Parts: sequence; structure tokens; C-alpha cells
Amino acid sequence: MKITYRILNPLTGSYVTTTSVEECTKTFSKLAYDLYLTYTHNNPVVVVIEDEGVETWRNMQGTEIVNPELVQQQILEQLEIL
Repeated sequence: MKITYRILNPLTGSYVTTTSVEECTKTFSKLAYDLYLTYTHNNPVVVVIEDEGVETWRNMQGTEIVNPELVQQQILEQLEIL
């Protein structure tokens, strides 16, 4: 008798076949992490620095990223002009 474990990769819709529980859990953990990174645009943690009421958003490597509140404010300002 042969036992295999198949884990669905939701990013591709295909299954990954493993032959042991250890390999299965390792593969599952990697797929779950990759999916999480996809949904968080590779920025699962954001460092927010507030200085005198102004927020600067940075990823864990220190690169500044878009502040969603600032984007919303800019969109609202543009809509008011129309």
C-alpha cells in the first residue's frame, strides 16, 4: 500500500504531492506563507512612524510605501475638483 499527501496550491489550482507527513507539513507551511505574502503584497508588516501627526509608512527593509489614508485623501481631493 502506498500513501501520499496532496496539498492544494490555491495560487495555481493544482495539487502538490508529498510522500510523508513531514514533507506534507513543510510544503503546506511554504504554500501558506507564499499565499499570505501574495495577499499582503509582500509587506505583511508595516512600520508606521508618526512625527507631528504625519505618518510615514515603511516596509521592514525601510523602504517607504504608500500610506492608504494619504491615497484616500488625494482621491477625495481630486473628486471635489470635478
